[in-house]
Amino acid sequence: MIVNLVSEGGTAGPFTEPRSDLGIGYDRVDQYGVNGDFNNPIPTPYQKLIMQSGCIGFPKGREWDGTKEDAIRLHVSGLAQLKLELESGNDVVDEVEGVVY
Repeated sequence: MIVNLVSEGGTAGPFTEPRSDLGIGYDRVDQYGVNGDFNNPIPTPYQKLIMQSGCIGFPKGREWDGTKEDAIRLHVSGLAQLKLELESGNDVVDEVEGVVY
């Protein structure tokens, strides 16, 4: 599955609701793995997860194998990529977005 958001707790999900008819910008993701449930996704605000929950966003998506372990792996790699982008002075969101604490 192609996902656009992962958490350090092992949840992941794809964008589900475009903000405009052009498909530019998304407001929601279907988050799989909440409370260990990988069968029933929870619709969740994307920006809230990025800004308040420490999730890492992949606007162009990443391949996910559907497991908690792979979501954690993606979160770690996304966080490392985000730190590199911030250190380089690149403030244009292209591949990864989030907040570094």
